[in-house]
Amino acid sequence: MAEKNNRNEFLSIMKFAQTLMAESFTPICREYGISSQQMKILSALYHKKNQTVGELSQSTQILRSNITSVCKKMEKDGYLVRSRSLMDERVVRVSLTDKGMKIMKMIGDAFTQYYDHLLEGEPQETCQVIHDGLQKLCELMEKSKEE
Repeated sequence: MAEKNNRNEFLSIMKFAQTLMAESFTPICREYGISSQQMKILSALYHKKNQTVGELSQSTQILRSNITSVCKKMEKDGYLVRSRSLMDERVVRVSLTDKGMKIMKMIGDAFTQYYDHLLEGEPQETCQVIHDGLQKLCELMEKSKEE
């Protein structure tokens, strides 16, 4: 029974942390005139430069039917470019423009400032515990994907 309570508490904490993370991202995104979906796309393309629409949909967890319209708007705004594959015209590849890279840098700097302020005054040990715990969680989740 204690194990089930621990698991439920863990899931509750994870959901709450996810909500708080989203709440912290929203004002920063708004400041730069982009939505949270657009931020997911910018981030995914920043980390993996050239993706198909399908890959982008999977990596951002945005439905394929929605991602196409979001990408069209972002292309119109100059943040990304879409191009058809020469090998298969059904495949559309997406990549960031210089403007997209620039806004990612600015938003990245804003997130860094936010988290620097958040952790300001916290002992190094606290920061290390948070880092180590998140790192271990990521490792476990990556491991489970491989199984």
